[in-house]
Amino acid sequence: MSDVIAMFSTDTNIIPSSFNSKPNPRGYNFAILGEDVIFHADDGSEPLSGTSFATAIGAGIAARILDFSRHPDSCQWLQRVDGLKRTEDMSAIFAYMAKDGEESGYHCMRPWKLLDGLSDSEDGAQSMEEMRKVVCQTISRTLRGKERSL
Repeated sequence: MSDVIAMFSTDTNIIPSSFNSKPNPRGYNFAILGEDVIFHADDGSEPLSGTSFATAIGAGIAARILDFSRHPDSCQWLQRVDGLKRTEDMSAIFAYMAKDGEESGYHCMRPWKLLDGLSDSEDGAQSMEEMRKVVCQTISRTLRGKERSL
């Protein structure tokens, strides 16, 4: 397994960007938003596009997952959290987010998939504790290897 996670770009509809290089036929070709990215809406800057922006967003998601795993409220439900430090295990989490999202050889990530299994409530509002628990269970299940394949 490589120490690097390949990251490609999608548009806002989670369709691979036309400017991506060809996907590697072996391994994962993760893709996330990288088209028409606006970093500071207040400054009137133009939207930016490129795999470098997708890479920054992918790295940010990985950082948020690592940070989330260290919260005291999360630790009680997470198992094998130390695995998140390894490329292989973070790739497994990314693969879970890309499950059912393969298009043209790219594994298009949908971060909200970490909330799969969240029960519907009558008013549509779930507690933060319930959402945190579902994300922890999804991460733990994935790290145990049950959700590693796309």
